[in-house]
Amino acid sequence: MLKIIITMPLAILALVVISGDGLARSNVRHELEPIVTIGDQELVCHRPKDLVVLPDQRIAVLNQGSCDVVCFTPDWEEQMRFGRCGEGPGELSGASGMDFRSNEYFVFRNLRVDRFDIKGEFLGTYAMSKGGLFQPIWWQGQFVGRSSVDVGTVSAWDPETEEVRVIGQDWGMCWVTLWSGNRILIADMITGKLRVVEADWSLGDQWNLDVVPGEISSENYAKYYKPTLGGVWWDSDIGLLVAVRSDIESEERPVLRWYSGDGRDDFDLLLFPHDLIPSQLVIGAGKRLFVLSSDESLIYEFRLPKFGG
Repeated sequence: MLKIIITMPLAILALVVISGDGLARSNVRHELEPIVTIGDQELVCHRPKDLVVLPDQRIAVLNQGSCDVVCFTPDWEEQMRFGRCGEGPGELSGASGMDFRSNEYFVFRNLRVDRFDIKGEFLGTYAMSKGGLFQPIWWQGQFVGRSSVDVGTVSAWDPETEEVRVIGQDWGMCWVTLWSGNRILIADMITGKLRVVEADWSLGDQWNLDVVPGEISSENYAKYYKPTLGGVWWDSDIGLLVAVRSDIESEERPVLRWYSGDGRDDFDLLLFPHDLIPSQLVIGAGKRLFVLSSDESLIYEFRLPKFGG
């Protein structure tokens, strides 16, 4: 039975916590409590690995634990599921990522990509060298993500040629998002770096995780983040969100650091529950924020507040 918990969002507030040395350790402007929590009963959501919002706003979730894809209506009513455990065609053991393009699902596994139509019918398999992709995005006609085999490598896979291009390697655990100017942004959660990949595939600027493009510099605020959490998402109307942990009142708490589009403003969004461990961020229409917590086998939905005001 699908477990859905409905709660009301907390009121917006402003909070600045000052450490003993007088530096602001967190600039919390909003607290967010989930309005919907999707649980693990009956394997509806079992170790969710990837989430994709379809063009009609339906929600598709790749479950690594149950080796399947579950499709929901925008109101979280289960519509269908496809896939099963195993190593054969259309079987999804060890799947690491998924995307939806041209009315087809592309599900990434080690050394192969399985294709399914919009009804979940298996269409065929692509070969893929150098492992699969983790939570891939679509950029420049290719799927881009970190390697499911080597977490320090970010690669692109071309479905037309089935070739793999290595963008960077020997990095830390990375998450990839689109970025302004037809670029992508790679957030390295181990080394605390933000790296830009230019439209010509060259590596551009990079910053520490607490420094973004624009006029923000490390002198503006303390370097207090421990970049151990997962997830990054950029939206042209919203800005950049990066999931990290912050020390708030001497307690490690999950927060989203928000950066404006030009990097001139930033603040925190404190997430509840306090032990939430994000593994992916996705923003849908209407400022719906989906946060996967694979370790907990839970998906949280939040409603984002107004930004920049």
